Amino acid sequence: MHMSISVALFVIIFLLPSALAESLSYSAILHYSNGKFELKDILLAEAAHTPKSETGEYIARLVSFKNEVLFETKFNINLVKFYGLPVSKETAILPPEEVTETTIDLLLPYHPNGKTLQILKNKDVLLEVDLSKFSTCNENNKCDK
Repeated sequence: MHMSISVALFVIIFLLPSALAESLSYSAILHYSNGKFELKDILLAEAAHTPKSETGEYIARLVSFKNEVLFETKFNINLVKFYGLPVSKETAILPPEEVTETTIDLLLPYHPNGKTLQILKNKDVLLEVDLSKFSTCNENNKCDK
């Protein structure tokens, strides 16, 4: 019995913090209009990040203080107007309506040494967001709280 309590304490003390860190994400709320992005808000959320994607027109890239790529995923912007259910019969038969602007929320994995979030199309940086206020490790050989 004493052994099972020790194992349980080990799991709680050592494995739980790493499990919680893996569920921490940057939530970047971006406004898109005619090919341009604008940051509306960014915060840390206790949520799993969106899985990495290899397909899409745009790239979301997390970069460290040493300018190393920490995470990169591709995504698309949906510019077709979406109607929630239920819809009327009149709305259901309408052709899809295109819009020129929308707001998206990117959930990206948190990195304690994250410095910037970049949004790219091809190799052009369309938006760069400073993440240093969320960083606990600026890679100066000392990780701060």
